Parts: sequence; C-alpha cells; structure tokens
Amino acid sequence: MLREKTQRRLCRVLFVVVCAAPLALCVGWAIARQTPSYREMEQRRVSDALGLRCEWTRHATPRPGEHVLRGVSLYSRGVATPALEADEVRLRRAGQGWRLATGTLTVIDPADAERIAAELRDAIIGDLSIARLQLGADPGVVYEAVTAKLTADEVGVVLVAQAEANAASCRLEWRHGTENDAKNEVQIDTGDHAVPVTWLPTPASETAAARFRGTLEQAGESGTAAGRLFVAASNSTSGPIRATWAPLTVTIHDAAWVGERVESFCGKLEINAGGWAHRSLLEAATTHLGARQTKRVAEQMNGEALWYDRFACDIEVNAEGVALLAGCGEENGKPLAGRIAHAVLQSGGEALLLEPRERPLPIAAVLRSLWPEAEANLPAASPAARLASRLPLE
Repeated sequence: MLREKTQRRLCRVLFVVVCAAPLALCVGWAIARQTPSYREMEQRRVSDALGLRCEWTRHATPRPGEHVLRGVSLYSRGVATPALEADEVRLRRAGQGWRLATGTLTVIDPADAERIAAELRDAIIGDLSIARLQLGADPGVVYEAVTAKLTADEVGVVLVAQAEANAASCRLEWRHGTENDAKNEVQIDTGDHAVPVTWLPTPASETAAARFRGTLEQAGESGTAAGRLFVAASNSTSGPIRATWAPLTVTIHDAAWVGERVESFCGKLEINAGGWAHRSLLEAATTHLGARQTKRVAEQMNGEALWYDRFACDIEVNAEGVALLAGCGEENGKPLAGRIAHAVLQSGGEALLLEPRERPLPIAAVLRSLWPEAEANLPAASPAARLASRLPLE
C-alpha cells in the first residue's frame, strides 16, 4: 500500500499526463490553426496538391485526407484575379489524386476557367460533382446537378460538363490542345438558358449586354453557331446616327467565323417591343441602303423621331455583300398581303420602311448607313469601324 503522500503525487502526475497535457496540446493546436501562418501553410499544401492557387475563409478537416473549404477562390497560376469561386468545396484523398465536390460554383472568367481545368487534370480523379453551376455574377444563369468529367486523350485535356435538372440542361465539351498542338475544340449546348456571349469564343464576345441560347462549335480559329441572340435595349446619342434600340432578338439560322471575323451569317433581326426610330436613322437607311419610306413616315413623324411597333428583317451576310429582306410580312406564321409584306418597319399594322430593292448590298453601304460622314476612312472608335473589323471584307 502506497503512502498517502505518494498517492497524491501519483494522482497529480496522472492528471497532468492524461488530462492537462492533452488538453493543453488540443488548445494549443486549435489556437495554432487559427493563425495566419498556419492558414497560409495549409493553402500552400492544398494549392500544391491541386496544381493551382487556392484561397478560402474557413477550413475544416473532419477526417484524415478530407478537407472542407468555405468561401473558396481558385486562381490560375500567375493570375491575380480569381477565375472560380465556390461557397463550399469538399476534397477527399483518393489514391494518388483527389475527389472534388462543390456547392455553388461561380465561373467568373471563362478563359482562366479553361486553364484551371487543364491544371486540375493530373490532380482530380473521377467526376467533379457541382451542386449549382453559375455563369458570372448573374444568378439567372444557373445549372443544377452538374457532372463534369476531366480526362486526357491524344488530343489533350478534355472537359465535359453536363446538367439535366428541372427545365434547364446544358452540355460543354472542351478540348485543350497539347504543348505541340495548341488547337482548342469547343462544343456548347446552352440548353434552356441564355448565357452571356462574353463566355463564348465568338466575334460577338465583347457584346457584354447580349445573351445566347443555342449550340456552338469551334475548332481552332473556326466556329459555327445556331440559336438565338438576345441584345438588351440601348441608346445612341453621339455621332451622325441617333437611335433608341428596344431589346433585339437575333435568330441565327447559321453563322460561321474564323478568328474575330464573320465569314457568313443567315438569320433574322426582330424588335417586337416597339421603340423610337430617329429621323437620322431613316434617312441613312434611305440614302445608303435604298430602303423606301412610305407616306406614313411623314404623317407620324413626331419632331425628330417616329414610333414603331415592330422591326423585322431577314439578313444574309457573306463575302458578296449583305442581303436585307422584309420580315414584317407574316403574323403567327401566316403571310400578310399588301405593302406590309415588303416592310422592315411597321406601326399600327401599316408599313413605314420598305426593304431595299438591291440584293445583295455592298458591305460598304451598310457601314456608311451607320457612319454616313465617313466616306473614306472610318474613325477607329466608330460603330462602323468595329463592325468592319468583323465582316467578310476583301
């Protein structure tokens, strides 16, 4: 039997070893995990494992080999702004790689997102599970239950993302060339959503206010598309042409381009919400396009502008020129008789502006209708100059 004094000492030693020391270690470990230096170390460790820079606001490890990250930003190597953001990312070690699942994943920059896909190729095993995929800051363009496959073949990196949930579905197939062959291949089906054109590799990618719904394919510099383009309302008060544009719908039957230049386009332009056609626009269409004004224009002109109910025009563009045909000549799929059958602009069921007789029109005539004062050289910042750089001019 140990003496009482020895028993007390033994109890103290056991308390320190079994209770106090582990508690102190746990408290110290918990405090250390909250320090900026520990977070930076963990961010470097995860970034090195994934092959890209990863930052977050909260980090947990519910079990060995598993990370739960919240408030996540993913950066392509050498880029200062994030390409992807996620409210939650779950990483789980699987053999020599990682399995990845996200909550809401927001794609900020499509170009950087493609590079991130290439950088993730060697780190991710199996499918990427994305609960909600959001394109840009607009919460209206969201796909749910997205499954992404990231593989490699003889072409390079292949990313296939597909969503089928509720009424929205999409498919993206992207092939990034190898170092010896930098040719990219893209196949996009936006499903039921209209996505910002800034996400698409097209000559219209700089039109930030436009959205596209349909299918698109691109191999290297060449691409084709079919679907609908929705352009927001706009107002032009500078330059020789003044115009107030209501929301415009462009139905694309077929479009082809190489690089930033359109090779051919066939489709229809429609404004069905009405708007104001300014006198300068009508005069330019008459002078340079050969469009004909009806007597209703003079009767309905209110100062310098004319109210119209509908603008509709079938358009075909190629190296031979631009063909503009009346689009107001039908209603609910049924052809209309009279002058309105030849109208591109109408009001109250009567024609205001008739289609040009000449087909096709020289592309230069279309450019002068946008900037009539530029007979020789176009101002670099003018709408006509920007359009000319993307048309099939010789």
